[in-house]
This record gives sequence, structure tokens and C-alpha cells, in this order.
Amino acid sequence: MTRSREAGRDGSAATPTESAVRIAAVVTSSPGRSIFFPGARVSRSRDVRTRLAADLVRRLARRRADRFADADPLALGVAPAAGHEEHGLPAYVPRDCEPALERAVEAGGLVVVHGRVAAGTSRTAFEVVRRVRGDWDVVAPADAAALRRLADDGFDTGHCVVWLDGLDRFLLPGGLADMPLPPLVVATVRDAALRRLDAAPADGTPGAATRLVRRAHRVAVADRLSDAELRRAEASDDPRIVAAARLAAGTSLGAYLTGAAGLMALWSEGSGTLHDVGQAFVAAAVDCRRTGYDRPVPAAVLDALHRAYLSPARRGRTDLPPAADGLEWGTSSGCLTAHPGDTYRAADLLVDRTESGEGPQGLSTPPVAVRQAMLALATGDELLAVGVRAFADRDAGAADAAFARAVAAGDDRALGHLAAVRLVQDRPADAEQLLLRALERDPGNPAHRAFLGTVLAEQGRDDEAAGHLRAAAEAGDDAAAGTLGLLLAGGDDAAAEPLLRRALAIDPRGYGLELGRLLLRRGDYPAAERVVRPLAERGDGEQGADAEAGELLGTILAGEGRYAEAITHLRRAADSGAPGAAFSLGLTLELDGDAAAAGPYLRRAAEAGDPDALTHYVDHLLAHGGPGPAEQFLRGMVAAGDDVAAGHLGMLLFQDAVQDTGGIPRRREPEILGLLMRGARAGLTRAAGAAGFLLFEAGRYPEAERALRAAAPEDDNVAGYLGMCILRLHTDPASLREAAELLRRGAAHGNALAAQTLEYLEDMYGED
Repeated sequence: MTRSREAGRDGSAATPTESAVRIAAVVTSSPGRSIFFPGARVSRSRDVRTRLAADLVRRLARRRADRFADADPLALGVAPAAGHEEHGLPAYVPRDCEPALERAVEAGGLVVVHGRVAAGTSRTAFEVVRRVRGDWDVVAPADAAALRRLADDGFDTGHCVVWLDGLDRFLLPGGLADMPLPPLVVATVRDAALRRLDAAPADGTPGAATRLVRRAHRVAVADRLSDAELRRAEASDDPRIVAAARLAAGTSLGAYLTGAAGLMALWSEGSGTLHDVGQAFVAAAVDCRRTGYDRPVPAAVLDALHRAYLSPARRGRTDLPPAADGLEWGTSSGCLTAHPGDTYRAADLLVDRTESGEGPQGLSTPPVAVRQAMLALATGDELLAVGVRAFADRDAGAADAAFARAVAAGDDRALGHLAAVRLVQDRPADAEQLLLRALERDPGNPAHRAFLGTVLAEQGRDDEAAGHLRAAAEAGDDAAAGTLGLLLAGGDDAAAEPLLRRALAIDPRGYGLELGRLLLRRGDYPAAERVVRPLAERGDGEQGADAEAGELLGTILAGEGRYAEAITHLRRAADSGAPGAAFSLGLTLELDGDAAAAGPYLRRAAEAGDPDALTHYVDHLLAHGGPGPAEQFLRGMVAAGDDVAAGHLGMLLFQDAVQDTGGIPRRREPEILGLLMRGARAGLTRAAGAAGFLLFEAGRYPEAERALRAAAPEDDNVAGYLGMCILRLHTDPASLREAAELLRRGAAHGNALAAQTLEYLEDMYGED
């Protein structure tokens, strides 16, 4: 047995279980609010699904597997009907999603069948695959390690269905995403796990698993029967189906068939000390699985953890039922399953419902004590699973601990993920070294090379980054090609375009938006529209159309002069909160001649902190309301701490004073100069130029030179004053030549004082 370095009470090394118990006891010993909320009232299904080891049926030692038509559905993860196991599976009720699933299976590649626990994902997938590919062989590896052995042993997957029960278990580092994809992989996965895979941070991991899942054929199996499905169920010859269909009207048929109905209520509802202790054990077991640790957990560890799930009033009592009684309550209710070695595992349905926010823990992530206890238990692939889940839960510390332990144990698969954690922890140098180490172990790994390129790009080392990304792209990594395209876009659009187009297949939105911007910069509006319109009009089923893509499409249409259509898309994007959409909408409304409607959107963008929008809105107010409304708005923004607004206010007061009196009253100079300097420090070049003029007039030439230099590249009039300022500070030949050039710019712009100074300079030193 693997032992930790922590000493046990008898002086021997502590086992992982002993370490987990001690960690749990220390972390949970402090008083505090209960993690479990006994007031919850949830009525959902019960899960007594029998999970048989798939490799009992599909032995990896065999070079060929059984035909799918002869496969045992129970061994592949199909749940039996509770209480009727001796009668076999109930009759199958055809589902509405079958045509889409048939097409996906016929097309091949990765087919992901997803839904909630007890929705019927495994049964639906089994029936469709048996009908479409029943004459193919089938292999069902038990876990990621078994899947890797298939690939390493050269197992022939031609005309063979690779069946994965729980896709997320096979996407650990070195798993399905890091090997050649077999011709047909059919994988089931819970909706909650699929959402986590979809949401994996693109800038924090190598991203192979997420990209693979996003490219897959995905078919959802609904939890509740449609009207058509319900009619088919009621017409079944199987009395179990007919009875369940009547009882499950409006809820999950699968929950009734598998005996899962009411399991959430058993866990969440009830009273008495035995119930409270039992449900606390169940809550601890559920959270253990939610850390990514999927094996049964020792009773001693659950005993150390469960008290944190009791209410504060219960936690301090000494007359609570013993742990054995709490575990017995959990197993007799079906919430826990007992396993050899006095270990226990929470029911799938409870984990699924908890991750959907329906459990007593709500949407909270597993407590620190639970995650640390599972880290103490985990070894091998379990460490990777706990690390991946911790990273997804934004617990970088736990993720770091898991991956670092795996690396220390010699598991090079964890190097890339540990690098991802270090990058999130703002330790790019560590991330770089880990990736270089990974490339030493596996020089041909394009994912690690692409990730190294991303890390270098984050540090502004674009040339080095481009080299690694280009090498990864040439090795076949489409994501690396896309990242290289993003890096080049705006500087070398000609080189970026084909790279972005190549990557569209793996991330149509991310690379499509940048490609659309590139085409917009080029002025190729029709091509930009063809790329962006599908993104803008594609809803995600929950939040409607893509607001950022809608904003870009609106900008493209406005560029073509199609204002009415542009306004429709921009208004929708602005109302959805897309950054920049309000400003774009305001500009387009102005172009369409509706200044009154443009004002509120320009103001919204200005108040959101967009400096360009602020500049434009001030000009809008001056054009349509005069200095008074503009000053009032700017003073409000300045009071809120906006330095760009301070610069605009300083320029407004400066211009008003010059127009009214021909100069700045001495009493107002400190206020106006202070405002202008705030704007100059915020990067507002117009404010820097005005501040430089005031400083020049006041004889504060060194300060004036600094301010004027900031504005001179964009303003020829300011350049003239900078030339005069240089003449007052410097007499060396290089400075005189610079001053002469600046004075010429000012004179050409109409700066009379610059022209006079230039004439004096040329008379004294000659035109050269």
C-alpha cells in the first residue's frame, strides 16, 4: 500500500486514509456556519444504478472485442429497472433525438450523448448504436488508463465502437484528447460535467480536451418526455413503462424506472438526529465526488468530514448516533453504496442534482477540508482528476498541489496542467520552465509547444512565441495556428488570415470574430459579413444571440451604409451589455441623422469608462447643447475620479476663458492647469498640448517640454510651441535642427509665432 511521509501514531508511516482523516479533522474542527442547509426542500429522483465494471465484459487482453449487437447493456452503464432486475431491461421508448444521434453515429468521430442522470442517455445511445452499428465490435475501457493501454498496445479500432461511460473520466491528461481519435467513439456524459468541459479556461490550460469536446457531435437526451414520447410510452406492451409513464407525467420517466424518484427528498427532507447524521454523511460523500475523486471513500474519512455538514446546534452535541448508524442510514436509503474495505460512494443522481444547484449545498464548491482530504487519498489518475476539477473550481492552490504531486511522482502528463496553474498564479517564468521540461520529455508534443508560445506571448515575447506557435501549427495543431493568427492580426493581416481560417473549425466564434475584424480593417465588408453574421444570429439556447458578434456585425453594416439594419443589431448588442456596443450604436445613430437618439448611448459608453466615447460625447454635447451641459457632465465625471474627463474639462475651461477674455485669468490658472495635467497623465494628448502651452507661457520650460512632446506627434500647432521651447532650453546643433523641423510644422499649420521664430533662427544660423 502506498504510504505518505506523515508518521502514524505507532511511529509507522501514515496511510493515505489516515492522512485524509487527520486533514479533515484539523480543517473541520473550527466552529462556523454549517455547510448543510436543513431547510432545503427538493423532490427529485432516486438513483440505485448498478455500475458494473465495463472491463469485465471487454477484456483488454483480447485483440478483438464482442459485436455490439451482442453486448450486455448493463455492463455498458445502462441502468436496470429497480425491483425488476430479474426481468431484464424494460421495453425501450424511442426518443425524439434519435434521428440526430443516428446521423452522428453514421458520420463517426466523437459522439457525445449528454443529459441529466436517469434521463436515459446510456439506454438511448445503446439502442441507436446497436441499430446503426450492431455488426461492429465494441470495446469499453474501464477508465483513462485502460483507454491509454488500448492505444499503446496498437488495438485495432477499425469497425469498432469505443464506448466511454462518463466522458469526463477519459479526458484526463494523456487521455482521449491526447491520442489519435478512433473512427467511432460514443461517450455518455452528465450535463453538469459537459458544462465544465465547455467552460474550461482557454488561457489557463492547453485546451485539448475542451477543443475536442467542442468539435464533437453532441446529442442531448431530454430529462422529461415530450408529448410524442409520452404517447409512445403509454402505448408500450411493457406494464412497467405504462405505469411509470403515468406516474412520471411532467417529470423524469427514467427516475421512476431506475428507482431514483424521491432520492433527493430522502436526502434533503426529514427530522431527527439519525436523519441529520445520515444526511451529513451523504453530503460529505457527494462533495468528495465533486472534487473529482470518484472512488469509494473510507468510512473513517467520511466520519471526519461529516460534522461540518451538521447544523451548529447539532454539531456540538454528544448524544448523536454513531458513525455506523449514519452510514447505515445512507446505504439503506440508497443515497450511498457500500463497497469493499468499508468504503462508500454517493449516488450518481445526488451528485448530478447538486451540481445543478438542486442539492442542499446549493451551487457552492466543495469545502477546503473535503478537497484536502481527497488530495491525501488520491494517487495516479485520481490526482489528475482532482487537480482538473480544482482548477475548474478556481481553486488554484489545490490544483497546484495535485499536479505538483503528480509531477513529483514522475507523471509527466501533469507538467502542462501544472504550467497552466502557475500561469494563472501569475508565475509565467515557472510555467515556461515546466513547459520546456515537458518538451524535453516529449519534443514532438504540439500541444505543449503551442502552450509555451501562448505563455511567451503573454509576456510580450512575440517573436519567440511566434516561433513555437508556428512549429506547433506545422505539426498539425490547428489551435496553435489560430493563436498565431491572433498574435499576427493587426500587424501582418496577410499572414494572419489563412491561420485564422484554418482554426475556424475548432473555435468558430473566437477565431471568427478576429477574422471578421481583420476583414473589416481591410474594408472587405461582404467577406466580413459572411464570417460574422452566422455568429451574431446563432443563439446558445439560453442567452440568445451573441452580443459581441452582433456588435461587430452592426459595425460592418454601418461601414457599408446599411444604417437601419446596423442599428437593429447594435441596439440588441447594447441592450445585452456588449462592451463597446453602446458607443458604436451612438455613432451609427448620428450617421443616420438621429442625434437625439444617439446621445443616451454615447453617454452610457462614456460613463462606462471608454475614453474615445467620452471624447465623442463631449463633442456631441458641445454641438447640440453648448458648453453648459458639457461642463456639467464633465464635472460629475471628474468628481467620480475620471482623469480623462478632467483633461476634457480643463480644455473646455481653457477655451472658454480664451474666447471670453483673450487669455487665462491668473486666478483660474491653477485649476485649469491641474485638470489638464490629470488628463495628460491619463494619456489625453490634447490635454497635454494645452498644459504644455500654459507652462510655456508661464516660463516653466522643462515641464512644458515634457507635456508638449506628448502631444506634438499628433498636433502640428503644438509642434511649433515645442520647437520654441527647445530653443529656450538647448543650444546644441542636434536640438537646433530638431527645433527648426518642429517650427516648420507649426508654421505650415498657421502658427504665426512659430513662423516668426523659424525666420529668426534661419537668419541667425542659415536655413540648413
